[in-house]
Amino acid sequence: MPIELSLNPLVESIKPSYIREILAASAKPNMISLAGGLPAPELFPMDLVQKALLDVAQVPDYFQYGSTEGDVALRQWIANAWRTPAETLDHDNVLVTTGSQQALDLIARAYIAPGDRVLVESPCYLGALQVFKLAGAEIITIDQLDDGPDLSQLEDALKLAPKLFYTVPDFHNPTGVCWSRDKREQVAAMISRRDVIVVEDAPYRELRYEGESLPQLSSYLNKVSFRLGSFSKTITPGVRLGFVIANRAMLAPLITIKQAADLHSSQPLQHMILQMLEDPTFGEHLARVRDEYRRRRDLLCKLLRDQFGSAVSFTRPHGGMFLWVSFDDACSDIIAANALACGVTVVPGTAFLDSDCAASNSLRLNFSYESEDVLAQGVSRLHSAVYM
Repeated sequence: MPIELSLNPLVESIKPSYIREILAASAKPNMISLAGGLPAPELFPMDLVQKALLDVAQVPDYFQYGSTEGDVALRQWIANAWRTPAETLDHDNVLVTTGSQQALDLIARAYIAPGDRVLVESPCYLGALQVFKLAGAEIITIDQLDDGPDLSQLEDALKLAPKLFYTVPDFHNPTGVCWSRDKREQVAAMISRRDVIVVEDAPYRELRYEGESLPQLSSYLNKVSFRLGSFSKTITPGVRLGFVIANRAMLAPLITIKQAADLHSSQPLQHMILQMLEDPTFGEHLARVRDEYRRRRDLLCKLLRDQFGSAVSFTRPHGGMFLWVSFDDACSDIIAANALACGVTVVPGTAFLDSDCAASNSLRLNFSYESEDVLAQGVSRLHSAVYM
């Protein structure tokens, strides 16, 4: 007789990622994607990739097993790049992970027990919601305003003794919001009075197109925290390399769990990434990416205003990859379904809400992936979908 396997109830409660599933639809011929947070492939630094891979291929030791923490030289580069003025970071404060998503998963597995309360901004990055639900956490949401989280709601939520606060202060996914300097200071002051772990996720921090670069939230905290970063948005997502920064004691359980999960992240790719980062032309690559994404952001804003006029509202983000667009008297799920029929993929706002029954009139639109001509076609198709 066949063996019946029963799933962990927490696994059964996790919804598949709408975004991962919609990417399959985006790959169909003539489909335009405004859905996934995809970098533009034509902007991948393939000349630097080829050069670095040729160099890495000359060193057999790079293809051997490595330390769980990651290559020391790469970790030191990360420590130097992410160090705040008031702190001393070195390679021992950095763990290289298989994408920053793994870092988030390791933190949850190490520090979150079933029933622990976790604070998140709402709407929230879907991958974070999945991780925390899989850990059995009770998720408490804080409304995201134009300059950061609602402080009144945060104050009330902190009274519930949460274990962890997960946040994306720089060009938030999905809203594109960048916290103001005042909001960073105020949140840090509130958090510092409480026994709560802060997880600052910053995959878009280097994709700023205008305005002053603001200090990391962690620089205002008088306590230890986790900082997550990624090379997916600045180099290529396919390398699947990210990192987490914290003090050594906080990293220790993550290292043990990673040993059990995958031993270590790809050795050859770590050395490839380091060579690219140290290449004198890497800064030029980043400048090209920022310039092109800024143009695409501006075009998408103009196209939406031209096509929809006052029927839509959005805030022009100063960086990142996304535009959070709200429609008057519309259901985002219906728009997304109609858009798919019209040949364009978008992500409904409900994908980023914790409650299964929550409604939304907003869409997350990506502007980094498609070319300017295709963006224009995509908005035209979206217009057709909204008024079907």
